[in-house]
Amino acid sequence: MSNSKHRHGLRMVAFLVALHASFFASQAQTKLSPYHPGQTPEGAVYYLPKTALRISVLVEKTTYQPGDFAPYAQRYLRVADVSQEPKQSYRVTDVLVTPCPVPDSSKVYAVRFNPLTVASRMMLSGDGRLLGLNVDDVTDVDMPPFFVPTPQPTMKEPRSLLNEEILSCGSTAKMAELTASEIYDLRDIYLCFISS
Repeated sequence: MSNSKHRHGLRMVAFLVALHASFFASQAQTKLSPYHPGQTPEGAVYYLPKTALRISVLVEKTTYQPGDFAPYAQRYLRVADVSQEPKQSYRVTDVLVTPCPVPDSSKVYAVRFNPLTVASRMMLSGDGRLLGLNVDDVTDVDMPPFFVPTPQPTMKEPRSLLNEEILSCGSTAKMAELTASEIYDLRDIYLCFISS
Protein backbone atom coordinates (compact mmCIF):
# COMPACT_ATOMS: atom_id res chain seq x y z
CA MET A 1 0.00 0.00 0.00
CA SER A 2 1.42 3.35 -1.00
CA ASN A 3 1.93 6.15 1.49
CA SER A 4 -0.78 8.38 -0.09
CA LYS A 5 -3.37 5.55 0.05
CA HIS A 6 -2.48 4.96 3.70
CA ARG A 7 -3.03 8.67 4.50
CA HIS A 8 -6.34 8.64 2.58
CA GLY A 9 -7.50 5.61 4.60
CA LEU A 10 -6.58 7.30 7.88
CA ARG A 11 -8.52 10.43 6.88
CA MET A 12 -11.56 8.29 6.04
CA VAL A 13 -11.41 6.54 9.43
CA ALA A 14 -11.04 9.88 11.22
CA PHE A 15 -14.03 11.24 9.29
CA LEU A 16 -16.21 8.25 10.20
CA VAL A 17 -15.20 8.46 13.88
CA ALA A 18 -16.07 12.18 13.94
CA LEU A 19 -19.41 11.50 12.22
CA HIS A 20 -20.34 8.78 14.75
CA ALA A 21 -19.27 10.98 17.66
CA SER A 22 -21.40 13.88 16.49
CA PHE A 23 -24.39 11.53 15.98
CA PHE A 24 -24.11 10.07 19.49
CA ALA A 25 -23.55 13.52 21.00
CA SER A 26 -26.73 14.79 19.35
CA GLN A 27 -28.67 11.78 20.66
CA ALA A 28 -27.29 12.20 24.19
CA GLN A 29 -28.15 15.91 24.54
CA THR A 30 -30.51 16.76 27.39
CA LYS A 31 -33.73 18.36 26.24
CA LEU A 32 -34.70 21.24 28.47
CA SER A 33 -38.19 22.59 28.97
CA PRO A 34 -39.37 25.55 31.05
CA TYR A 35 -40.25 24.79 34.65
CA HIS A 36 -43.90 25.26 35.53
CA PRO A 37 -45.19 24.55 39.05
CA GLY A 38 -48.51 22.73 39.21
CA GLN A 39 -50.28 19.47 39.92
CA THR A 40 -49.66 16.12 38.29
CA PRO A 41 -51.27 12.75 39.07
CA GLU A 42 -48.21 11.86 41.17
CA GLY A 43 -48.06 15.06 43.23
CA ALA A 44 -47.66 18.79 43.06
CA VAL A 45 -44.96 21.44 42.98
CA TYR A 46 -45.86 24.80 44.50
CA TYR A 47 -44.48 28.09 45.79
CA LEU A 48 -45.27 29.58 49.15
CA PRO A 49 -46.63 33.11 48.80
CA LYS A 50 -44.94 36.26 49.98
CA THR A 51 -46.37 39.75 50.16
CA ALA A 52 -45.31 42.44 47.74
CA LEU A 53 -46.60 45.98 47.44
CA ARG A 54 -48.00 47.40 44.24
CA ILE A 55 -47.69 51.18 44.29
CA SER A 56 -49.85 53.05 41.81
CA VAL A 57 -49.17 56.74 41.32
CA LEU A 58 -51.75 58.77 39.43
CA VAL A 59 -50.12 61.73 37.70
CA GLU A 60 -51.94 64.55 35.97
CA LYS A 61 -50.12 66.08 33.01
CA THR A 62 -50.93 69.62 31.93
CA THR A 63 -49.73 70.96 28.59
CA TYR A 64 -49.79 74.71 27.93
CA GLN A 65 -49.49 76.07 24.43
CA PRO A 66 -49.73 79.88 24.08
CA GLY A 67 -52.13 81.07 21.40
CA ASP A 68 -51.65 83.72 18.76
CA PHE A 69 -53.18 86.39 21.00
CA ALA A 70 -51.17 85.58 24.14
CA PRO A 71 -48.90 88.67 23.72
CA TYR A 72 -52.01 90.92 23.82
CA ALA A 73 -53.65 89.45 26.95
CA GLN A 74 -52.39 92.23 29.22
CA ARG A 75 -53.28 95.04 26.82
CA TYR A 76 -56.83 94.00 25.88
CA LEU A 77 -58.02 91.68 28.68
CA ARG A 78 -55.91 92.99 31.59
CA VAL A 79 -54.65 89.47 32.30
CA ALA A 80 -51.10 89.56 33.65
CA ASP A 81 -48.41 86.89 33.70
CA VAL A 82 -49.49 85.09 30.53
CA SER A 83 -46.58 82.89 29.53
CA GLN A 84 -45.34 83.23 25.98
CA GLU A 85 -43.52 79.88 26.06
CA PRO A 86 -45.06 76.38 25.81
CA LYS A 87 -44.63 74.25 28.90
CA GLN A 88 -45.67 71.01 30.54
CA SER A 89 -46.32 70.37 34.22
CA TYR A 90 -47.07 67.26 36.24
CA ARG A 91 -49.02 66.88 39.47
CA VAL A 92 -49.44 63.76 41.64
CA THR A 93 -53.17 63.42 42.33
CA ASP A 94 -53.32 60.04 44.08
CA VAL A 95 -51.11 57.27 45.45
CA LEU A 96 -52.53 53.80 46.04
CA VAL A 97 -50.56 51.10 47.89
CA THR A 98 -52.00 47.59 47.46
CA PRO A 99 -50.52 44.49 49.11
CA CYS A 100 -50.47 41.54 46.72
CA PRO A 101 -49.27 37.94 46.99
CA VAL A 102 -46.47 36.80 44.71
CA PRO A 103 -44.63 33.45 44.51
CA ASP A 104 -41.53 33.19 46.69
CA SER A 105 -39.00 31.57 44.39
CA SER A 106 -36.77 30.70 47.37
CA LYS A 107 -39.54 28.56 48.90
CA VAL A 108 -40.57 26.02 46.27
CA TYR A 109 -41.70 22.58 47.44
CA ALA A 110 -42.79 19.30 45.92
CA VAL A 111 -45.30 16.96 47.55
CA ARG A 112 -45.95 13.39 46.43
CA PHE A 113 -49.49 12.09 46.81
CA ASN A 114 -49.93 8.73 48.56
CA PRO A 115 -51.80 6.41 46.16
CA LEU A 116 -53.26 4.43 49.10
CA THR A 117 -55.14 7.42 50.53
CA VAL A 118 -57.64 9.89 49.19
CA ALA A 119 -55.79 12.39 47.04
CA SER A 120 -55.24 15.76 48.67
CA ARG A 121 -56.92 18.68 47.01
CA MET A 122 -54.35 21.39 46.55
CA MET A 123 -55.53 24.72 45.22
CA LEU A 124 -52.83 26.60 43.29
CA SER A 125 -52.91 30.01 41.66
CA GLY A 126 -52.02 30.53 38.02
CA ASP A 127 -48.42 31.41 38.97
CA GLY A 128 -47.99 28.34 41.22
CA ARG A 129 -48.72 29.85 44.65
CA LEU A 130 -50.36 27.62 47.24
CA LEU A 131 -53.88 28.94 47.89
CA GLY A 132 -55.30 26.18 50.08
CA LEU A 133 -55.31 22.51 51.00
CA ASN A 134 -58.42 20.31 51.23
CA VAL A 135 -60.78 23.26 50.90
CA ASP A 136 -63.81 23.50 48.65
CA ASP A 137 -63.59 27.02 47.31
CA VAL A 138 -60.62 29.36 47.36
CA THR A 139 -60.37 32.52 45.31
CA ASP A 140 -57.21 34.42 44.61
CA VAL A 141 -56.79 38.05 45.64
CA ASP A 142 -58.48 40.46 43.24
CA MET A 143 -56.18 43.30 42.31
CA PRO A 144 -57.63 46.72 41.54
CA PRO A 145 -57.58 47.46 37.82
CA PHE A 146 -54.91 49.66 36.34
CA PHE A 147 -55.88 53.25 35.62
CA VAL A 148 -56.96 53.87 32.05
CA PRO A 149 -56.85 57.55 31.09
CA THR A 150 -59.90 59.07 29.47
CA PRO A 151 -59.25 59.94 25.83
CA GLN A 152 -58.82 63.68 25.44
CA PRO A 153 -61.44 65.41 23.28
CA THR A 154 -60.23 66.75 19.98
CA MET A 155 -59.74 70.49 20.26
CA LYS A 156 -61.28 72.75 17.64
CA GLU A 157 -59.08 74.92 15.52
CA PRO A 158 -59.14 78.26 17.42
CA ARG A 159 -59.58 80.34 14.29
CA SER A 160 -62.75 78.42 13.41
CA LEU A 161 -64.43 80.18 16.39
CA LEU A 162 -63.70 83.67 15.07
CA ASN A 163 -66.21 85.62 13.00
CA GLU A 164 -65.52 86.93 9.51
CA GLU A 165 -64.84 90.49 10.67
CA ILE A 166 -62.02 89.30 12.92
CA LEU A 167 -60.61 86.94 10.31
CA SER A 168 -60.52 89.68 7.67
CA CYS A 169 -58.25 91.93 9.77
CA GLY A 170 -54.82 92.59 8.39
CA SER A 171 -52.88 92.36 11.66
CA THR A 172 -52.78 90.00 14.62
CA ALA A 173 -52.99 92.98 17.02
CA LYS A 174 -56.28 94.12 15.45
CA MET A 175 -57.61 90.54 15.56
CA ALA A 176 -56.74 90.35 19.27
CA GLU A 177 -58.49 93.68 19.93
CA LEU A 178 -61.72 92.60 18.19
CA THR A 179 -61.64 89.18 19.90
CA ALA A 180 -61.30 90.87 23.30
CA SER A 181 -64.27 93.08 22.43
CA GLU A 182 -66.31 89.94 21.60
CA ILE A 183 -65.29 88.38 24.93
CA TYR A 184 -66.46 91.48 26.84
CA ASP A 185 -69.78 91.45 24.95
CA LEU A 186 -70.34 87.78 25.79
CA ARG A 187 -69.49 88.44 29.43
CA ASP A 188 -72.03 91.27 29.59
CA ILE A 189 -74.73 89.07 28.06
CA TYR A 190 -73.94 86.33 30.57
CA LEU A 191 -74.09 88.75 33.53
CA CYS A 192 -77.44 90.09 32.33
CA PHE A 193 -78.77 86.55 31.94
CA ILE A 194 -77.84 85.37 35.45
CA SER A 195 -79.01 88.58 37.12
CA SER A 196 -82.51 88.41 35.57
